[in-house]
Amino acid sequence: MPQERNSSTAERMKDSKRRRENAQALLRASEQKPSPKPAGQKRGQDPKAHSEKASAHKAPKREKEPLALPKRSVKAGGHRKQKAEKPPIRIKRSALITIIALVCAAGAFIGLYFLTIVDNITVTGCETYSEQKVIDLSGLYTGKNMFLYDLSAAKKRIESDPYLKCTGISRSLPSTLTIGIEERREFAAVHTSSGTACIIDKEGYVLRVGASSGTEGLIPIYGLASAGNTVGITIDEDKSLLRPYTIMEMIRAIGDRTWVIGSIDVTNTSSVKLVTPDGLTVMLGDSIDIPQKIERMFRVLDKIDKEKLEGSVLYINSNGTADISPATPAPTAEPDSTQEPLPTNVPEDTDSPEETDLPADTEEPGETAGPGSDN
Repeated sequence: MPQERNSSTAERMKDSKRRRENAQALLRASEQKPSPKPAGQKRGQDPKAHSEKASAHKAPKREKEPLALPKRSVKAGGHRKQKAEKPPIRIKRSALITIIALVCAAGAFIGLYFLTIVDNITVTGCETYSEQKVIDLSGLYTGKNMFLYDLSAAKKRIESDPYLKCTGISRSLPSTLTIGIEERREFAAVHTSSGTACIIDKEGYVLRVGASSGTEGLIPIYGLASAGNTVGITIDEDKSLLRPYTIMEMIRAIGDRTWVIGSIDVTNTSSVKLVTPDGLTVMLGDSIDIPQKIERMFRVLDKIDKEKLEGSVLYINSNGTADISPATPAPTAEPDSTQEPLPTNVPEDTDSPEETDLPADTEEPGETAGPGSDN
């Protein structure tokens, strides 16, 4: 390998020497030929003097240096491979494109930031609450970019009021936030064994806990203990508790037909009881298949005379049948023998009872054995 490299260097030097010799020969040949009259030469002036004077004003020529050949790598085996170089023009163009793209992206981001600054907050679903009250609870305010708000935290702050349910907070481009709420309504009062009452809505959400008094107008529910009744949770949150779960199954099965509920009693889970406002007692049995039993109850109620329901008992059986026991008539009270009998067709001037027109089976006063007699 070193011998080949030395030989190639010697060849290049010989080639360069031949080129210089050829150039010098051409130069000598050009000097021997008569040159044309140069521009600006005066008549009678020596051409040689004119050329020397003109060359004095010209800049000295640089001698051409031999071109440097690119280095070539030689692999084992004597094969030469030229190393590829990336064109510098492409690198410059790609860098320029990248810089322009970054500038455009930064400008778009800055423009979007200032375009989406909130200047309006609206509230939907208000009935008794004012919009400003809801906005104050949310903690949202104008003058900030809409993508920098923590909407989940704002929703939790709204629902810190148990009577408010936040259905969502949405962003409306370019600069509006919309808060959706539902106001919870008191539905029933769950009377506990400790003497308190939990006021719930139709979803079983506890709105407040207080004394049992002052719950008029709400559906009374009996049979729950005081444990687990906390504001801000549903009474059936713990699915392992049978009584709260049974109550919510009944409420969900009844749905919007709440006119049928007078009271609910789950004190005995083997004999769940519902009383209608008409005075009908519905015995649903155990807490199994409550939705099916509720639907069976409505089918029976559609077929019977609702004016004669007071005091009746409707049994919804687990085998799919239903039995109704009519109300037992109240016993009539016997007349009190101690009271003075009413006069019947007695003349004003007649004092003798023998002359009184009485029925044959009417006993004389004092001889009737009644509930008030000593006998």
